Formats: sequence, structure tokens, C-alpha cells
Amino acid sequence: MVSRTLNDRQQQVLKRLASGEVITRRETELVVTVYALRNRRLVETVKGEGRIWTAQITDAGRLAAETGLVPPEVALSQGRARAKPIAAAASTEKAKPLAPSRAPSTSAPVASPRRPRVAEVRREVLQATRAALKGRADEKGLLHAGGSGVVRVSVSRDQISRAIALIDQVLAGAESRGMQVKLVPLTSPWARDKATQVQIVDRDLGFTFSVKEQSTRIPHEPTPAEKARQSKHSWATPPEWDYKPSGLLRVDLGQEHTRAIANVRSRFADGRTTRIESKVEELLNEISRRADGELARLTEERRLDAVYAVARVAAVQRARERYWEDLRVAEVAAQVANWERAEGLRRFLGAMRARGGGQPNDWLDWIESHIESLDPRERLPEGPNLPAEPREGSDLAPYLRAWPAARPYGWTDTLEG
Repeated sequence: MVSRTLNDRQQQVLKRLASGEVITRRETELVVTVYALRNRRLVETVKGEGRIWTAQITDAGRLAAETGLVPPEVALSQGRARAKPIAAAASTEKAKPLAPSRAPSTSAPVASPRRPRVAEVRREVLQATRAALKGRADEKGLLHAGGSGVVRVSVSRDQISRAIALIDQVLAGAESRGMQVKLVPLTSPWARDKATQVQIVDRDLGFTFSVKEQSTRIPHEPTPAEKARQSKHSWATPPEWDYKPSGLLRVDLGQEHTRAIANVRSRFADGRTTRIESKVEELLNEISRRADGELARLTEERRLDAVYAVARVAAVQRARERYWEDLRVAEVAAQVANWERAEGLRRFLGAMRARGGGQPNDWLDWIESHIESLDPRERLPEGPNLPAEPREGSDLAPYLRAWPAARPYGWTDTLEG
């Protein structure tokens, strides 16, 4: 039976959307959660520029944000199809309008469309990967599987069954640990429409892996035809090496979520005495270790963002006070300069009046009015007109160079100041 209960991360995303916050594709740690909610028709994703979508909550999502439960009237998506808007689904399926949650009823439960079980997703991946291992082998004797909905595999024809069984062991082991096997839509600009990638998802963090058969390199022995061609054309140099499949497999774990851990291990291979099948637990342990480290890093990043926001508010206030203080200093310096200049002009004016014997003089009258504008004796000087809200982008910019709007990379609360 499909659980109707939302996990904490899903409910947190719904509450953020219900409160009016904006969640986009740029919040990579929430991408898998948004896709899961979209498959349940609790959110919709609206495409924007550069393939960056924005999540929008539906009416059913608002109800789920309040109750923590998926409304039984909301049909779960099947397979990898995108969830249709609630209104469209209601018109095509003639579903009843959503009703508020009620007390448990003694009547028969409302039947919901069956959701694909985890084992079915794994089976689909295995079938698609096996089907992709067809065609002609390359110069190393290997067949390649890649593309949408398959695990990347490069093995010889003799190792196909073992590679598929190894993939099944990895995926089944992940599911037994509470992880999920998901087909996650690719959002790369170069990806085909509706292309998906196989991921092992641990606590909303996706991990990819591939299987490859190692090749043995041996010196190439030129054939008589190659020797004859080389003697006729100097550029027709035969290859230096030949490659032969060794029958040894290895699993390469992708480089996802490795920022927060040391001694990253990404390769698990057949050894002289051990086979890779015995190292699947080590591979899954590495995934769990990466997930633990990444979640701890994200938690610390959010904490630092909050600390930085508070510290920057204090820095902005200090910048305002420094800005106002600089305006006061500049004003008093200008007033002192005007006073000194006015005193000198007054002495000059008195001397000139005495020289003229008190005769009318337009120029001396203008000098007297200019002196009054520089430093009127009848009133005290006033302070500058300080702006109540200085602008950060211009007025406070010289004082906030160490405090950009977003927390700089590498900033910690030990560097606060």
C-alpha cells in the first residue's frame, strides 16, 4: 500500500511554497523533493529562461502542507510521466473536488491508482540496460549502454549477464537500506526531451554509477597487409597496441556530493582474490558517507547564511553611522573654511571702506553680501541634512565592500568583524 504521509523535507517545501516563497531549479538540494511532489500532483514546475523552472504549489499541495498527508482524491503519477495540473486531471477523470480532511470513516476506503513499486523501477532499469547492450563491439571488444533510463555499462558480450546481475545487486542493496532508485529527468541544455538518469537517492541526494570491464593491453603485431600498406604509404602506421577484455569488472561511483568529505573513494573493482560483488556493501557505505557529509555541509551552510545575515545587518548599521559621521565632519570642515574666509574678507572690506572714505561702491557692497552668505554673524551654524535611509548600492558602498549581499565563499563566523 502506498503511503500517504509526507516526509519532513517534502512538508517543509510545501510550507515554503504555501507561504509565498519562491523555489527554483537553482536550489539543487531540493530538486529531487520537488520532482517527488510533482509526481504526486502537489506542485507544478513552470519553465523559465535557460531551462530554469519555478515550483508552484497546487490546491492539493496547500491541503497537504496543512495536514502532512496526500489527499486520497489526488491521483499518483504513473511511471515517469509529468504530473498534469489538478484542474486538467479533474476534468478528464471526472474526479470529485477536493474536500477538507475528515475523521476516519468506517466506509470502504477510496481506491487510488496503483503507484509503481520500487522493484518495478529497478526491473525497468535492468531491462533497458540489457536491451541497450546490442550492436557491434568497439576496437576493445566492448559493448556500450548509455542514454536515457539506463545505467552506463561498457562490457564484453561474455560479461553482460554478470554486469546486469551486479547492477541488480547494487540497486537491491540500496533499496534494502532505505534508499530509492529513481529515474530523474535531466535538465541539461544538451539533454533530449524527457531524458532521464538512473540515480540512487539517499535522503534527497542523488548518486550515479557505471559498470565497466577492464581491458588488457598487448603489443600489436602488424599483419602482412598492414606492412605492405605502410611500405607504400608512410602515413599508414599500424596501431601500437591491441586491447582484449580481461573479464574483470569495476564500478565507478560518480563524483556527486564529495565536497564535504576526505579520502573520496569512487572505484570498486575485481581484485586478485576478491570479486566486486563482495564490495557492494563498501560502495553503499560510501554513498551513505557522502550523504552524511553533504547534509552536514548543507546544514552548516544554512547556519552560516543565517549568522551572516545577522552580522550584515549590524555591518549596515555601522556603515550608516560612519556615513553620517563623515557627512558631519565634511560639513564642519566646510563651515570652518567659510568662517576663516569670511573673517579675511571682513578685514579686507573694512580696509577698502576706509580707503574709499565711506563713498558708495557697488563692488564693496557685493563683497559684503557675499561675506554674509558665507558666515552670517546673526545666527549659529546648523548641522548637515542627514538622509534617514542611505542607499546601500551608492551611499554605503564604500563602507560595505567587505560585506556583499550574499555570503562570500569561505566566510565563517570566526571571520566576523
